[in-house]
Amino acid sequence: MPTVDVDHTAIYYEDVPGPSGAPAILWGQGFLMSTPLYAHLLALLPGYRHVIPDTRGHGRSAAGTAVPTLTRMADDLWAVATAAGLESFFYVGHSMGGANGVRLAARHPGVVRAGVSIAGIPVTGKLDETRADVGSLIGLAGDADALAAALAGLFVHTAPDDPLVAECGRSGALVPREVIVPITATEFYRDDSAELLPHLTQPWLFLVPTLDGTEPEHHQVSQAQLLPDATVVRLEGEGHMVPQERPEALAGPLRDFLARHGG
Repeated sequence: MPTVDVDHTAIYYEDVPGPSGAPAILWGQGFLMSTPLYAHLLALLPGYRHVIPDTRGHGRSAAGTAVPTLTRMADDLWAVATAAGLESFFYVGHSMGGANGVRLAARHPGVVRAGVSIAGIPVTGKLDETRADVGSLIGLAGDADALAAALAGLFVHTAPDDPLVAECGRSGALVPREVIVPITATEFYRDDSAELLPHLTQPWLFLVPTLDGTEPEHHQVSQAQLLPDATVVRLEGEGHMVPQERPEALAGPLRDFLARHGG
């Protein structure tokens, strides 16, 4: 199992080879999620090399002792890209992975060829009215059943008792409270737009689920409007957990976008 050490913290990643010379995609994951939950989506994009880390404190990546800021998680992504030998790559991030991705792309604009944000947290941060719901996750830390029940509300095509929802709960239960607290209390609401926007010059695709229960459609679209080269594709009738429950809804727009930009 490949890992890279970042400030004495082991960050786990999977490296799925594609055809010879295939372009690479570096993947960024949503909060509480881990690599197995993206397997079906990756399988729908066979023409690429996929490098997919577990976010620090998630899955098989260590939590470390440093505060898990969005900038630190972006640095973890860069460390993985470097360890995997990626000299140029596309970036695809879901939810919190979108927030981490814009930080990565702004700091390494010559290496990140283009970016995709799926139900992503905007560069201006989450809306303040979500604080109560998001903060409630702190009390559920380590409880797979309680987290599954909370995450069930983010699915729109999947019953609460479906094994997929239980799997998401188990993934979330791996994340310790000391990681959940700073992310939900501070990092989700960080507005770094003044610093980041001047450097986000790559083409970006925003895949926006219209029934997103945690990141409202209009707020996701507002981020796209701030970037000079952004495309918005609305995913009608889809919810926040679309990469897990309906990966086929993402595969077509992803393939089209990547192909337009040399992938």
